[in-house]
Amino acid sequence: MEVEGEPLSPEEFRKDSGWQTVAARCSRTKSAPVEPAGAISTGANPNEGVAAQGRRDRGTAKAKIIRGGRKPPLPKDDVKIIDRPRGGLNTSKVGPTVVAEVIWYAVAIDSATRDSDTMCPNLQQNIMVVSTPSRENVTRYIKVECIAVGCQQHEVNAYEAAPHSTCKGVVRNIAPSDGPEELDCKIFTSKNPLALGAKRIKNTGTVVVVFDGYKVPNYVSCGGTLVRCTLYRKHVEV
Repeated sequence: MEVEGEPLSPEEFRKDSGWQTVAARCSRTKSAPVEPAGAISTGANPNEGVAAQGRRDRGTAKAKIIRGGRKPPLPKDDVKIIDRPRGGLNTSKVGPTVVAEVIWYAVAIDSATRDSDTMCPNLQQNIMVVSTPSRENVTRYIKVECIAVGCQQHEVNAYEAAPHSTCKGVVRNIAPSDGPEELDCKIFTSKNPLALGAKRIKNTGTVVVVFDGYKVPNYVSCGGTLVRCTLYRKHVEV
């Protein structure tokens, strides 16, 4: 599973892991058998080969996920829309061309109008990436909330991706009471000349800020207060 972002707390992603893993490792270290006095050590750990093989396997699996998640080059100046199907719809099983057609049908764009648009599947993340130069088409795509595959309706989460030549930063502990407009007013100011927009992660105090260019500032002014800003990165869980 690929997760975009700064290493957020385990509670925000997986409630069943996190610090439990650290505690388990500490327990294993403490419970490791101690050699009796006078025993001769061979200097080799019989489990070392198994551990090394496990690391290699995890590295191979991670590389496969990253390769599978890479999409073909799309026009840089196009707007990218992410369509994420819900309700158990598996794009790989149904077929990306089928999913693309039902999205186009829901958007009500005919073949002539969509001639300049491109639909690119990302089967690893089970999403469809739409690339279009038309702002009118962008408005249509992001309004899609449901698609019909066969006789079954599936919800779709459609949103516009950050533009090309931008980067993302993460700021924390922002008052949850600040709504989207207030948040935008606090961050999109002359004190943050590179900031392009801000979006809160669900109902948390964590906010993602999009910056022009490829450099994330160390601090961001939020309503006049400087808060620490860290890079929003890609992570892969195997």
